[in-house]
Amino acid sequence: MEIQGTLFRSAGPGSVGKVRIGTSGYQYPDWVGPWYPSGMSSRNMLSYYCQHFDTVELNSSYYGMPRRSTAQRLTTETPDGFLTVVKAYKGMTHKFEGWDIYDQFREALEPLMTSGKLGGILFQFPPWFQNDVRRRRYLKRLPDLLPGVPIIVEFRDRQWIKPATFALLEDAGIAYCCVDEPDLPELVPPVAHVTSPLGYLRFHSRDAGGWYGGGETRYDYDYGDAELEEWVEKILTLMQSVKQFIVYFNNCKRSSAAHNAERFRQILEQRLPGASGARPAELHEVTVGPGPGEVAEDPLRFSADDDQT
Repeated sequence: MEIQGTLFRSAGPGSVGKVRIGTSGYQYPDWVGPWYPSGMSSRNMLSYYCQHFDTVELNSSYYGMPRRSTAQRLTTETPDGFLTVVKAYKGMTHKFEGWDIYDQFREALEPLMTSGKLGGILFQFPPWFQNDVRRRRYLKRLPDLLPGVPIIVEFRDRQWIKPATFALLEDAGIAYCCVDEPDLPELVPPVAHVTSPLGYLRFHSRDAGGWYGGGETRYDYDYGDAELEEWVEKILTLMQSVKQFIVYFNNCKRSSAAHNAERFRQILEQRLPGASGARPAELHEVTVGPGPGEVAEDPLRFSADDDQT
């Protein structure tokens, strides 16, 4: 799948070179005071957000099918060059709800698509979306289910992190989502890699103790400068292989995401002129025995008979 040319229009004032930086969502009541001006209503948050960032990741679409009116607002009430990445509905990533929802999802985003303001659709798969034949075939099918739309894939099972997976994504024209999350055995390590002209990174949290406590604690984390700097050299290197790189902060509790995004932009601006071209994190393949498998009607349902490679 080719990335739409409209995706790579000039970045706004909130970007650094080819890198766009933003947050996962913007409409948070607990940001009023710590980041939004005191007393600001939710209706005015988008306008204020656009003064600081030129891209946003829409997460509400995971919980319910997106409304065309929402896409229209993100089109008409954002400046030229602004990009929105929309998270895939849970019926497309967690519990399969039929093939017709893909057309519905795409049609709802039509205002963003026609205006050139749709940065892509993020498929964040759960830990039980394991590496088997059924799911690999599902990944390959995504560009056909959502034609003309950049697809980004985020895994929560480290069995996927191997050269064969990256080759699959590259062949399909799907962007791999790099992640920064706690160092836990089952989670995905901070591998820096790109599989399409679009680079993508999500900062979640490094709090291993709070990760399984739910949304209230999972993303309640404030990144320090040293932690942010770990990604600078990786991004500067990956920028040489992509047309654009998008970074989102998902640690949205108490406006940490907004503050960390602004600080990361400052750090990146300081380093951009002297990019050293350091190598990205080395990829180590996890060896798991291969075997045959069949495509089931439900591509998200796990079966013990499936190949786990």
